[in-house]
Amino acid sequence: MAYSLIPLKNRSQYHLAVAHWLADHADADYKVMAAEHYEQGEAFLDAARQYELAARLALVRGASSEAETLFGRAETLSGKPALPHES
Repeated sequence: MAYSLIPLKNRSQYHLAVAHWLADHADADYKVMAAEHYEQGEAFLDAARQYELAARLALVRGASSEAETLFGRAETLSGKPALPHES
């Protein structure tokens, strides 16, 4: 309910703020959530980096299938054009 009350023009900046906070945490689940928020904020390269970090953490714990999915998502997003706020 609350999400629908946020004006569309502001949603991207809120997604990016949440993504930055999540990205500062080392846990793989946080990396995936950060990637999803970066993606929703249209920061595709940042999202790809977080998916790749999550994939590497998945490999460390032996979750190769999960890692493969996350690496694939990172690769897909790496091919999207970068937005001006990304670098």
